[in-house]
Amino acid sequence: LRQRRGLVLLQSLGKKSIGRAATLAEVLAFGQACAPYDKKALLFWNHGGGSVMGFGSDEWFNYDGLYLYELADAMKQSHDGVPYDLVGFDACLMASVETASVFAPYARMLVASEEVEPGGGWDYRAAFSQLALKPGMTGRELGIAITDSYYAKYAHTPTEGYLTCSVVDLAKLPALEERLGGFAAGLSDAIVRPAAMQTLAAARQGVESYGDEPGQDSFDMIDLYNFVEKQTGADPAAAAALKAAIE
Repeated sequence: LRQRRGLVLLQSLGKKSIGRAATLAEVLAFGQACAPYDKKALLFWNHGGGSVMGFGSDEWFNYDGLYLYELADAMKQSHDGVPYDLVGFDACLMASVETASVFAPYARMLVASEEVEPGGGWDYRAAFSQLALKPGMTGRELGIAITDSYYAKYAHTPTEGYLTCSVVDLAKLPALEERLGGFAAGLSDAIVRPAAMQTLAAARQGVESYGDEPGQDSFDMIDLYNFVEKQTGADPAAAAALKAAIE
């Protein structure tokens, strides 16, 4: 009967801004409470602005979105003690250390794009068809299905060479954060010297960056591994440890 009727309206929350942490927390709490589950995934689908601007743009509420601290607040409010097997962002610029840090306490895997995404986004039909064939797949497997089908969707198109998407094991974040902290502390100590400051500035200028489009505000997103590679004056041991953590 349910299959014949299709989607069934269980409850309406009314018109609420997606740019409020309380709205997201309410939706997540409702989803966790309305049905039993063995595994759970959380997928965000809208605009992304990286670590500076966060996620989402609600046209009904003055284009309000969620900064990362608001995402963290919503996850804390709604957490039922069971980690999400996967958190995914079908949105631009969300594959960052900062985003991963927000969700590491609440999820096992993160799938997101470092660069801006094409307007068509993910291939949901392909990814969910694989999930339907194997409903017991892990978050890692679902993330790989999303990523592989995303690349396949845009193969042999003008955007192919600009695509980025990754599946990140969030259990590795604490070690990465620790090594990043040590590396950054070393740079902070060094930049009091003019020569070191020049090296740091040159690395930032030449690093692989994302979200830089003509006529648009810069999102100031860079590839961390590439940035570490360019820090020729940094402590070699600290740089090697950080690159190993990223890998």
